[in-house]
Amino acid sequence: MGLHPLGGSTLSNWLRVRRAYHDESDGESRGRVRLITAMSLALSPFRWTERLLYGRSIARTTIERPVFIVGHWRSGTTNVHNLMLNDPQFGFVRLVQCFVPTTFLAFEPVTRWFLRRKLPKKRPMDDVEVSLDAPMSDDFALAGLSDMTHYLSYFFPQRASEIFRRTVLFEGATDADISRWAANYRLLLRRITLASQGRRLLLKNPPHTARIRHVLREYPDARFIHVVRNPWSVHASSVRLQKRFLERFSLQAWNSRDVEQFISLRYQLLMQRFLDERHLIPDDRFIEVRYEDVVREPISTVERIYGQLELGDTGRFRDRLVEYTTANGSYQTNKYEFPDDYLARIAPHLEAAARHWSYEPPLGTTAAWPGRTA
Repeated sequence: MGLHPLGGSTLSNWLRVRRAYHDESDGESRGRVRLITAMSLALSPFRWTERLLYGRSIARTTIERPVFIVGHWRSGTTNVHNLMLNDPQFGFVRLVQCFVPTTFLAFEPVTRWFLRRKLPKKRPMDDVEVSLDAPMSDDFALAGLSDMTHYLSYFFPQRASEIFRRTVLFEGATDADISRWAANYRLLLRRITLASQGRRLLLKNPPHTARIRHVLREYPDARFIHVVRNPWSVHASSVRLQKRFLERFSLQAWNSRDVEQFISLRYQLLMQRFLDERHLIPDDRFIEVRYEDVVREPISTVERIYGQLELGDTGRFRDRLVEYTTANGSYQTNKYEFPDDYLARIAPHLEAAARHWSYEPPLGTTAAWPGRTA
């Protein structure tokens, strides 16, 4: 049985999450549940030790002018993140920190030794080699600290829509829930800043696409990069990602059609909330880029981002950027099939975004929304 992302959770958070979402009738998940509980208990002394060693330093750490990369999952946020992290001015969330979000400051060497023995060699969504220093979404790290994170939908698929609405749209969340989210998120970012030696944070966080109002309330000097991609490709890739995570980490039974329906609803609601709140971001602190432009012209796209957001001179890391793009230029994205019945089911949820960003359905298909001809 492999390592579970919730294994590094605080015991109090794990008990809260389990009480809220876990169904004891899901017998196949009992082994994973026991493993998570055991790891949460085993890490307790390490958490207490780190709190004693670093508690004051964490409390004194400030988070200044963070840069958030947003966009629906599989829109290309990872690509933009990786490109910009060639700039050494930025700190970021690493995979090793996601698995142990409360002990990595004091015990990272031990954690690295342990994770190298337990983690798979390749990522579940795209078979890319796993690196403990790989940049990750900060919401993933938040899963060990808070019940207010969307990544719980990967573990409790029967409650996925409820989790999304509560943790991303904050529908049904109380003021106390939102305050707890903000406090835990602030704690996480302070720890990441401290681990990054005070560097400015560059954070990839798809759920923030629908949390603009709340993120600005906490970080009014933040910058935002929104990455947009063809909705049909995003949907197909998201379904694939969700299934692969569920195969490895789900604590509940699930089926493919429910996953598809969840992705459809999530896409529609996430993008609509973003369009409703985009105006809250000052124009000089926001830029939107297309996935297709990032792939075709990565260096010029990065330069455009830096110019718009006043992030500094790209010349100081241009050589590294050129080396990175050259090394990764042959990477091939997954290919997807789009049967007409699949397109017909998902089109009503994607239509508004497709029209807004002028994206067409896949070539060779029939009408993907009412009134359109192929």
